[in-house]
Amino acid sequence: MLTPQLSMHMLIHDTGFHDLGGDHYTKHDPERALRRITFSDQTRTDRRSR
Repeated sequence: MLTPQLSMHMLIHDTGFHDLGGDHYTKHDPERALRRITFSDQTRTDRRSR
């Protein structure tokens, strides 16, 4: 999403917009992504057992 802050940064620094992609954070830190998925699954399981 192109925010006003991002637009201003692009104008000041004369750069273009580069979409990092939907899996950028997964590629950047795969262990953190795995922990997030695992935690999310545990939370869902806990809610169902109530």
